Amino acid sequence: MTELNTLFQLFNNLSESEKKAFLRKVKCENSTTQSKSRTTCNCAYCKSKHIVKFGKSDKGEQRYLCKDCNKTFTAKTNTILYKSPYSEKVWRKYINCMMQGMSIRKSAKECGINADTAFKWRHKILDSL
Repeated sequence: MTELNTLFQLFNNLSESEKKAFLRKVKCENSTTQSKSRTTCNCAYCKSKHIVKFGKSDKGEQRYLCKDCNKTFTAKTNTILYKSPYSEKVWRKYINCMMQGMSIRKSAKECGINADTAFKWRHKILDSL
């Protein structure tokens, strides 16, 4: 329960506009994960809703094309998982370690990643908040 309290505390420290953006992103990520479709979300670059499916990436992820800005993206674009060779499971495990207040070295050992990677991830996560 302390993890949830920490998350609520961090959320409450955000400004109103940051809270709205965070909730939109969580809703978008949730719908993407559950339906495997980002068509209910906005373009990762210009936030337009005029997007269409645009094939698959080399890794088999669904790609999308924005009809307004002509850029392509996946569900992971502009997220902490973007271009990460590690699975979402490892990221979740690291976030859990971080929320428990574990040190960078201890978190790295627990997740099976390098301490430098753990340091970069911590900053990437904190910057996204």
